[in-house]
Amino acid sequence: MKCTPALILVFLIALLCNGCNKNEPDPEQQPEDVDDISTAAEVTPYGGTLQVTDESGNIILLTFPPAAVRDTTNVTLTIQGTHRDLPIDDRQIRSFDIQPHDLSLYEPAVITVQYHSAVSDIEQAAIFRLRSDEMLVPASDHAYSNGNTITANTLILGEFAEGKMTVEQINDQLELLESSLGFSLKSTGASGTDFNSPASSGCEEYKAAWDDWTETIGGFFQLFRGRMLLGYYDDLPPGSRTFEEDMDLLCSNIAEQAVKAVLDMGEPDDPCCSDYAHAVESMMRLMLGCGSLSPTFDRLNERYDRVHDQCHTYLDFTNEVNIESQNLLIMTSGEIFLTLEDAGNGEATVIGNGELTVAGSGNAGGVCSSTISGQNFVSVTGTRDAAYVYSLTLNLNQVAMMVTVCDGTVVQTALVGSDSKDLTLGPGNGFHLLETEDLDEGTATTQATINNPHTPVSETQ
Repeated sequence: MKCTPALILVFLIALLCNGCNKNEPDPEQQPEDVDDISTAAEVTPYGGTLQVTDESGNIILLTFPPAAVRDTTNVTLTIQGTHRDLPIDDRQIRSFDIQPHDLSLYEPAVITVQYHSAVSDIEQAAIFRLRSDEMLVPASDHAYSNGNTITANTLILGEFAEGKMTVEQINDQLELLESSLGFSLKSTGASGTDFNSPASSGCEEYKAAWDDWTETIGGFFQLFRGRMLLGYYDDLPPGSRTFEEDMDLLCSNIAEQAVKAVLDMGEPDDPCCSDYAHAVESMMRLMLGCGSLSPTFDRLNERYDRVHDQCHTYLDFTNEVNIESQNLLIMTSGEIFLTLEDAGNGEATVIGNGELTVAGSGNAGGVCSSTISGQNFVSVTGTRDAAYVYSLTLNLNQVAMMVTVCDGTVVQTALVGSDSKDLTLGPGNGFHLLETEDLDEGTATTQATINNPHTPVSETQ
């Protein structure tokens, strides 16, 4: 399997021409020890931002897009006052910490570093997540603008630092990263090493494991890119890997082993649990981007098909009408499969069509007996917002027949009509609604449940 990430290379060429201002001096180096500078804010499923400015005027902005979190969470961003000796050659800002470290993100948070004045060769700088004071992994999807601003994405919160590494520091980080994963990129081909995947198959652990691998793949990319910008690949000895060959390893070795490691964790008891479905969806996007045709991709494709076959979002709907004066009970029930399409900003449009069963019986005080049968054809329209709140309208068209037997006489009565009903289901009511409405001679009870509400939505192409 061979991958040539042409789009990545085009992106890198653009980066080389962007944000350079070599005539401007770098900002003054960070002071040794000062007080922490901290801010906190609530981040909701609709997003949120935090910003801190150090004493030199450097700004760190943290942005959570819609749908990044599923529950409102208090997040703290702190520029640490104590200087830390990190393997970064040139730093302008002290390390910073984003809490809580264990917050699960479903869309990457965006870290923006804006220096108080332009930085020469800013495209050589990066934002690093600290696994320790010795081991630093670059964040993903770096971009540069105006000679003084860096942005990068992260799925994992924790401690971070910015700055430029030398070629030697980059090579050291690559060796540490390879060692921590149990394989070497000095020889191509897949390793059979157990990648220290979690032994448990709790649903949330699939997403945690895959998020870590996603960050690792992005880290390798940024380290390879850093070596290229510093001229590491210009005069290599014969037999050494080129930049293009290193980039190819992102698909043929690193991504391949990442997917295999998560698949080797097995499957959860509930294949529709949201964190597992989220991981499977994300792995499939990566493997399709790599153009993989490997046995690992075949394994993933089987999992993907099972999740999508079993785990569609659907509405379980029941309406029960009880006319007490006639001892008449009418039940309308069934499942309606829903299709979700990305609408941007964490929102999705929802549509669906289904057929409900209508059944009932009555005895009109013991004198007559009735049976009811038919269908109720339903169309569903609505939205799912960033907080996974479903606002749905059900349009129902009933076609049913009531057969009444009374003193030997059989009477057939058509029960045909249309109605509409608005439903709101989300985390606040557990995606379940129970309503009872008083009628002239009885009651009507409606129950509705959204199953698999967190189904990932593919981006609109």
